[in-house]
Amino acid sequence: MSLCIFVCIWTPASFPVGHPELYSETTPTIEDKREQRKWEARKGRAAGEIWLALEDGQKVHVKEVKMDPLKMWEKLREVHVQQKPGARFC
Repeated sequence: MSLCIFVCIWTPASFPVGHPELYSETTPTIEDKREQRKWEARKGRAAGEIWLALEDGQKVHVKEVKMDPLKMWEKLREVHVQQKPGARFC
């Protein structure tokens, strides 16, 4: 994620919010369409950066969601972050 933030394609707060809000759902304005395209491009670049940063053995975990950077992070978190306390000092 640090790399994605560094190259200005993803900010920690940008993806949980979701797509840019449209002024009108039924008839989006030119500005709405432009913002949507920019958001989709940033999303694609972020997903590509994450994909390229992964080792081949890790790509299997995110193969099904490789076009969505937020889902990629969630899948990787599920795989690598322990959800219950364990014995740390044995």
